[in-house]
Amino acid sequence: MVFDATPLGRAWSLNNKAHVTLYEDFNENEFLEPTPFEESGAIKLSAMAYWRDLRLGSARMAQTMLRRRSVKIIKSFKDDGAALTKKNGKRLNKDEAIKVLQPVLKDGSKTVAELGAVCDNLFEFKVS
Repeated sequence: MVFDATPLGRAWSLNNKAHVTLYEDFNENEFLEPTPFEESGAIKLSAMAYWRDLRLGSARMAQTMLRRRSVKIIKSFKDDGAALTKKNGKRLNKDEAIKVLQPVLKDGSKTVAELGAVCDNLFEFKVS
């Protein structure tokens, strides 16, 4: 196995399917300019396109937008072959996953890599 190193090391790695899936989603929908994978993990969530919209709306509108962004992440992972993780032997449902994602997405001081770590714990990929 070859380890592709980035400035963040294992905290943001092309060898981690969750990191790659999140990057592909954000590269398509959130980064305000083309961003190489290696640099993307260090970017603050407050620099994402969805954050620009959060600043403009009411608290209620922000909650709706955070939920919508959480659902998009879940869909991206499912489209890429991931399932929600199990807790106490039972798979999390979408609403439980949204409750995990929303507070992280709302915290603009978090980085893309930190959200990637949350996603790495929240989703499971089949090992082939």
